[in-house]
Amino acid sequence: ARLPIDELLSDPASVSQLVQIKLPSRSWFHSYVKWFSTQPGEGAQTYVTRHGQADWEDNFLLFDTFAQKATLPLQYVFADHYRLDVLHVDDEYREILSRLWLTLLIDAFSRGVLGLFLAYEDPTIESILGALRHAIWPKTGLDELGIDLPWACYGIPQRLFLDNAGAHHSYSLEELARELAGVGRYTQMVLVFRPPYQARYGGLVERIFGNLSGQLREMLPGAVLKPDQRHWHNASQAACLLYGDLVRIVSQLVVDYMHTPHRELDGLTPHQKWLNGMQLMTPVLPPFTPQLERCFWRLHPETRVATSHGLCMFGLHYWSPQLAGIRGLDRQGRRRRFHLRYDPIDLSHVAVFE
Repeated sequence: ARLPIDELLSDPASVSQLVQIKLPSRSWFHSYVKWFSTQPGEGAQTYVTRHGQADWEDNFLLFDTFAQKATLPLQYVFADHYRLDVLHVDDEYREILSRLWLTLLIDAFSRGVLGLFLAYEDPTIESILGALRHAIWPKTGLDELGIDLPWACYGIPQRLFLDNAGAHHSYSLEELARELAGVGRYTQMVLVFRPPYQARYGGLVERIFGNLSGQLREMLPGAVLKPDQRHWHNASQAACLLYGDLVRIVSQLVVDYMHTPHRELDGLTPHQKWLNGMQLMTPVLPPFTPQLERCFWRLHPETRVATSHGLCMFGLHYWSPQLAGIRGLDRQGRRRRFHLRYDPIDLSHVAVFE
């Protein structure tokens, strides 16, 4: 039988058998509850018992039904990364470089590609920031890449779905979402993280990656073939493409995909489906000012205090005559602290925010 704790503590015989335990932290407990709720067996049944079947479907089956639930462009946007199966060479010495990582943003309503980003490094926060920068504003410079078909997809996603990679849990991405909203004047981008160990929730993006990889293997020199195919290890001997060539080819393949009819879209192309959705809405975009451009740089998590040598970071001191007055005290008489944003590719300058 259940007894109140006070009755047990008042009984000396019971007290001698009790041991004080240390409760887990509140953050650990909530993390465990989130993990337990996503489990398909006992976790799902417990959640349904407490909150109901409808609430379970809205929270955990959204990723399986987003294609049917999406009623407008930019409502659900999915991001993911893929390592290209192509070796390329550098511009100067023609030496073999590592394979590039492709980041794509896919709109669930139209199946259209909102933006892309190619990087040498493994997926980082710069991959998402670069893809978002390419996705939010209208695409320019397509004629310079030799692309004559239109690519009309652009805008701020209402919900951006990401996996639980450590690079996606970033102060930089959270601050960027707030800056893009412009204190309520523009769309507030909500970051949604897919449940861990549920690969099927990224099926929409994975399907496009599968199509792109097959085309790249067939048409490009230096493509890395499957291990069961003969001469797959000779890809390095055939590598001759530069970074700019891969950008042009991948962009062309994406635009060709945008103008390919889809059976799931009732025979429409993603581009046509997007234009149909645009008849019901128009993306409202913030002006691409230099300040907003700097918000796409990485935000350093720690603040800095200005000294007589400037602002110190990465073992360097950054200074400008325009920042001569930043060593003063704030209204509470404390030393002012500043946030710094930087571009990992170019550390010669940083952006200072108070």
